[in-house]
Amino acid sequence: MSALALDRVSVALGGRPVIKDVSLSVRSGQWAALVGPNGSGKTTVLRAIAGFVRPRGRVLVVGVDSARLRRRERARLVAVVPQLPTTPADMTVREYVLLGRTPYVGYFGGSGRADRVAADRAIERLDLCALAARRLGWLSGGERQRAVLARALAQEARILLLDEPTSALDLARQQQVLELVDELRREEGLAVLAAMHDLTAVSLYAEAVHLLGGGRLAASGAPREVLRAEVLTASYGASVRVLQDGADLVVVAARP
Repeated sequence: MSALALDRVSVALGGRPVIKDVSLSVRSGQWAALVGPNGSGKTTVLRAIAGFVRPRGRVLVVGVDSARLRRRERARLVAVVPQLPTTPADMTVREYVLLGRTPYVGYFGGSGRADRVAADRAIERLDLCALAARRLGWLSGGERQRAVLARALAQEARILLLDEPTSALDLARQQQVLELVDELRREEGLAVLAAMHDLTAVSLYAEAVHLLGGGRLAASGAPREVLRAEVLTASYGASVRVLQDGADLVVVAARP
């Protein structure tokens, strides 16, 4: 059974169709990438899964129609790293990461030992121990991005949705975050669905690629099936070359 499945999902915003009849699935332990030009619907797909917008069609989370899940139930199963997260400037990193435990805390209770352990574990894995007591407003963009990912990891969900998770990071931190997500996928059976712009990174980390164009799925399959020059040129409206580097693919812009 898939950890996550979309069955003919459509979303309209302000009366305008944004995604149309999108069907895809992600297994436990699988990394799937959503790619496509700006405005193709990648973020809207993630928002529909997270319950931030109401779709037509069905979103199945560990086999359950998400429309039947309460917000706290969904939050225990699905963690989200948005592209533009809200990070209160006066909150410390540890306080912020601990918010990831909110789905497990009673309405009138505070965080317990298990919550603090989960938060500290996420802080350590994202190399934030030295910054744990620092306020978010004093962090660099890359440090804040790592804090956002740590909060999602503290949630201990079975599905992780990522919307451009490395956009504010330098090359070393990008690699660190992507390797960490890949480690979690393999060791903890996490199902990962990530909207990504870096197609070379997609070829390195994703097992499945779903290419959106005009709100519809233009192609789905393994990276070598989707990341082909003719497919990408048609979808992005740009000239590209796909180079072979050993077992890896490198996608670069080309002069028309």
